[in-house]
Amino acid sequence: MVKAPPAVHPLRLHFIRREFGAIEAILGRCAGCFAVGDEITVADCFLVPQVRNALLAGIDLAGEFPALARVFENTVAVPEVAAVLEAAGGIVQPLAFDPEKFEVYADLPGSAGGAER
Repeated sequence: MVKAPPAVHPLRLHFIRREFGAIEAILGRCAGCFAVGDEITVADCFLVPQVRNALLAGIDLAGEFPALARVFENTVAVPEVAAVLEAAGGIVQPLAFDPEKFEVYADLPGSAGGAER
């Protein structure tokens, strides 16, 4: 496995792009201003955290996934959504990786890095 910073690990980028490619195709058939037509739905609420994660990873949303970028921009323009995002750290998801905690968990018995019981 390639060692890389968690936010831009190649495996993470691969899966984001693969899944966003599928979402982009679906949005091409059903999106209006939002994911499903012109009213915000729960589908938009599920897309927001995924897009925030992708933005943290440096994905060029507008360049690679224009329909998804448009839906995301419309969704975060809704005042209630914008307020929640502001309280959660902004449009881009903050990195929540603590290497010290990671090392502690990696060394627990039964984990990949820890001794077997």
